[in-house]
Formats: sequence, structure tokens, C-alpha cells
Amino acid sequence: MTRASEWDTWWVANRAAPATYVYFTYVQSSLGDMDAATVDRDWETVVAAAAEAVTSIGYCLLVLRGLEGNTYDGEVAIHLADARPGDPMAEVESTRRSLPEAVGASREQAETARAAVRRLTDLVVAELPSALPTVRASDGFFPSVRIAKDYENLRKRLGLPPLDWIQWLH
Repeated sequence: MTRASEWDTWWVANRAAPATYVYFTYVQSSLGDMDAATVDRDWETVVAAAAEAVTSIGYCLLVLRGLEGNTYDGEVAIHLADARPGDPMAEVESTRRSLPEAVGASREQAETARAAVRRLTDLVVAELPSALPTVRASDGFFPSVRIAKDYENLRKRLGLPPLDWIQWLH
């Protein structure tokens, strides 16, 4: 095994695994909330869920870059504000700043926010090393332990301890 493949494997085991967990736990749940609120024509909730999704996407990107453990939304906002042009975090920050206030949001504002979040979702999914099934959706929660098991098997092969999955809850 070359040094590059060791680093890649290490990155998958130590950064992609928790980032995937953050994605399933926070991003997918926000997307589900947006979809359910859209069906209900609850435009304020669509925008509120979009704002939560943007913060969660920022959190997911931070974990991919090495952030360990949980954080609070204010810390994510600080990292987003410090993003440099060309960095995906800068696009997340731009979207965060462009979202309208949730209170009194119109259908048009909700649809614009929802489309922006979908673009960011594509951005973060492109940074993850494998395709992601839908684990959380507006019509229910569909648990999948297969991905976690695969990551744990990889960590075991690398001689790493099991992940403390709970540390990425905030």
C-alpha cells in the first residue's frame, strides 16, 4: 500500500464516515422537513428548514475537512464567514446570507430557498466518497446500518478503534 492510498483510506475512515453520519442525521432530515412543508404549503417552514439544511451542509463540509466532534450553529457560521472564494464553503456562506427570513416567507421565496439548498446538497454529496441512499425522508425514517458497518470494518482493517458516532450529534 502506498502512502497516498493510506491517506485516502484514512480520510475515508476518519472524515468521510462521520461526515456521512452528519449528512444522514442533519442534512437529510432538513431536506425531509422542506419536502413535507412544501406539500403542506407551509412556506415559512420550508425556508426555516432550508436555513437548517444550509448550516448542516456547512457542518458536513467541516467534518470532511477535519472538524472532530459536535459543534454549534454559531461555530459553523464563523467557519462559513471565513471561507475563501472558490471554496465550496464560500458557496454555502453565500447561500446562507441570501436566504430570506422564514417569518412571512412567500411561496416564491420558499421555492428559491429550496432550489438553493438542492444545489448545495449536490455540492456536498459530490465531496463524499460514495453514493448515499435516502435514510431519512419526509414520509418516514429508513434506517441503514450497512454503511456504518462498512466504515467500521474499514477502521478495523486499519487498526483504528470504532468511531464514537455520538460525538457528531449537536
